[in-house]
Formats: sequence, C-alpha cells, structure tokens
Amino acid sequence: WYYYTRTNVSSAFPIYCRRRVDNPEAEEVLLDQHAISRNVPYLNVPMCKISPCHQFLAYTADMNGNERYMGFVKEIQSGEIIFKIDNVTSIEWARDGDTILYTQPNHHRRP
Repeated sequence: WYYYTRTNVSSAFPIYCRRRVDNPEAEEVLLDQHAISRNVPYLNVPMCKISPCHQFLAYTADMNGNERYMGFVKEIQSGEIIFKIDNVTSIEWARDGDTILYTQPNHHRRP
C-alpha cells in the first residue's frame, strides 16, 4: 500500500487515502475529515494509525474544541467504527494487529 493525505480546493481538512502499489489508479479514502466536520462544531484529528494488517484505521479526534480526544477504530473495508474510547491522549497498534494501545490523562489532564 501507498498511504498519503490530500486536500480539496474547497476545504482545508486533509483526506487520508491509500492506493495499492500494484494498482495506483484505484484510490481508497480512509478518513475524510471534511465529511466528518459537517456533523460536529469543531474538528482536530492529530493521530491516524494504520494497523499492521492494513485492515483497520485508529485515530483520535477532538470534536468540540476542548482538547479532549475520542479514540476510534474504523474497519477500512466496511467503513464502520468498531471501537470508541473517550478521553484518549495517544493511540497505537500492537505488533499483533489485533490489539490497540492507548493512554488516558489523569485528573490533572496529564498522560
């Protein structure tokens, strides 16, 4: 896979995409921040991580501007969000590709 981000002229939000190395004409959109931003008052997506098996996308998002992030895991093929966790500061895949690791802040909002 070849992973990249791009933007549209009409939006400042990035679109996370990928293409197969053996079929570079077929683009697959993994995460369209502009589409998500239409349904929330604010959007910041600081982390996007592809699973080692290339079947899932984990990302964090602040959707109201309070700098408290939700963690999401999206199944790429179906586009379905299969896991959500509130109040996440970072997110990462374990080497097995089935396990997601994340940190949450303490009561002082520190990781």
